[in-house]
Amino acid sequence: MKLSFDAPLAVILFAVTSLVQPVFAEGTKQVLYDQLRREAYDISYPEIDYSTLEKVIKARQAFLIDANSERAYKEEGHLPGSYSLANLDELKKNLPILKEYPIIVYCYRAECNAWQRAADFAKAMGYKNILHFKPGLKGWRNKGGLLEK
Repeated sequence: MKLSFDAPLAVILFAVTSLVQPVFAEGTKQVLYDQLRREAYDISYPEIDYSTLEKVIKARQAFLIDANSERAYKEEGHLPGSYSLANLDELKKNLPILKEYPIIVYCYRAECNAWQRAADFAKAMGYKNILHFKPGLKGWRNKGGLLEK
């Protein structure tokens, strides 16, 4: 089941962390805030696994957004058919018309959070079906997935 927040994510996180601020030390507050933020994004943008993504890419049934740097997108490569968040003009020109069309966002590796900017961008553009490929470029490559340059 996919949950969706009506309020901007930042407002929700501010409200939650404001409630706990007097209780925790400064470093602990930041750790708690980061954890709450990650959990909120994980709820809002479900993960897609490698085998499903591989099928989706082959069938061209989703729009992929690469959240890595422009240099990484060009030099290291990117998942087949993906567009770079760093090149907004090209990205915007190619966005799907249907707002329910699946959008898949990713960055370099599982620990990276740059994908959140891509998810926020897609949501701001009105897309409702946004998924996250958590293993990212590195995970795709480690599973034997081919990259485009």
